[in-house]
Amino acid sequence: MDQEKIGKFIANSRKKQNLTQEELAEKLGISKNAVSKWERGLNLPDASIMKDLCDILKISLNELFAGQHIKDNDLQENSEKNLLNIVKKENHTRKKLKIFIRISLTIIIVLIISMIALYKFVSNYMSVAKTFELNWGIILPNDFVEEYHIDTGASFHGDGQRYSVFKGNNFMTSLKKEKNQELESEISELYFSLNVSKENQINFSHQYSWTKIISKDDDRNYIYCIFDEEENKFYFYEFLM
Repeated sequence: MDQEKIGKFIANSRKKQNLTQEELAEKLGISKNAVSKWERGLNLPDASIMKDLCDILKISLNELFAGQHIKDNDLQENSEKNLLNIVKKENHTRKKLKIFIRISLTIIIVLIISMIALYKFVSNYMSVAKTFELNWGIILPNDFVEEYHIDTGASFHGDGQRYSVFKGNNFMTSLKKEKNQELESEISELYFSLNVSKENQINFSHQYSWTKIISKDDDRNYIYCIFDEEENKFYFYEFLM
């Protein structure tokens, strides 16, 4: 359908009925701006008011779609043309809608994949094991399994206390075999302050080995690495200012 042709036809038909744009709009219960857009070929009338519009302008629906008056002997031919144009326009609209849906789905899928990849990257970067590598140069073996972690809520570069438990065999050669009362006391206070459950606490009656690593950047920051030889578990306690 030729929107510009239809628009001019609406304007001419309105004038023949001695109606202004405001008067036509009032009869149809719409805005003058809507009528102006029709007549400029920017929009077509909504299907819900086409019949009322034709009655007011004393034209037929076929004439509206054709954008011109139709003689009786041309009615059949123009009806078929108008119907064909409507079908073509509907098919074109459907094709555009399908393309839009395909593009939208592609964008959504790409966004989902990107978000999953970003989540995996951030999760790996922000993991407890990664903080050990960044903060202390401790690289945990790939087969280590994290069983427990709790902290005071600070960021991994911020201050606070963090406590982690990993299942795995001893991989550190610098561990001391002797028991350490200061370490046991400090860890016990940590358990109390962070409300660590009993099953995630180290059993100091077991044979354990340990080391204390002090940060090169700030000697107030340190980490205890404790290995329970009976449980094959590592316990890490970080203190950061």
